[in-house]
Amino acid sequence: MNAGADVATGDALLFLHADTLLPDGALDRVREALTGGATAGCFRLRFDRGGFWLWLWTRPIWMHWHRWAFGDRALFVRRADFDAVGGFPDQPIFEELDLVQSLRRRGKFVFLPEAVVTSARRFAEVGALRQQLRNWALWGAWLIGVEPARVARFYPPHKETTGAGTHHARPRRTGDSRAVDSEVISRT
Repeated sequence: MNAGADVATGDALLFLHADTLLPDGALDRVREALTGGATAGCFRLRFDRGGFWLWLWTRPIWMHWHRWAFGDRALFVRRADFDAVGGFPDQPIFEELDLVQSLRRRGKFVFLPEAVVTSARRFAEVGALRQQLRNWALWGAWLIGVEPARVARFYPPHKETTGAGTHHARPRRTGDSRAVDSEVISRT
């Protein structure tokens, strides 16, 4: 992600996972937030499929806590602030949470009410409840100070699925399909 930021030309950066879609008007909302005094922020989260455990995972009761500002929520930041904190730390997991923590020390971190839609493929692969329990255990280990490299050993890589009858990594488009304005927002 740092490599993408290095070649981006805008005054703001938006880090969007390949399996996540922005909501309608997202770029305008990011511009408004950053010109309105925010240092950085993210969106709410929705999954591309339903189910109780996925619904529970995305409830706003904990979505406005900076410790839940994971990368799949489309993090955005003013370039000057990103550069000032040294960008993403070089670690294999939870680098976005450490970045958010550094950015919060510099200024206001906002949570936009609109939701990005992200793939639930990892939840589908192992089961939603099992994946949530794994995520909470890994997140809890990170919170109490376990080294990210050690935590990452317990987070298996995604299984790649292709071909007829299987799901694709990218959810279907449901909103704004405009290209990202590279002069203002850069997508990595």
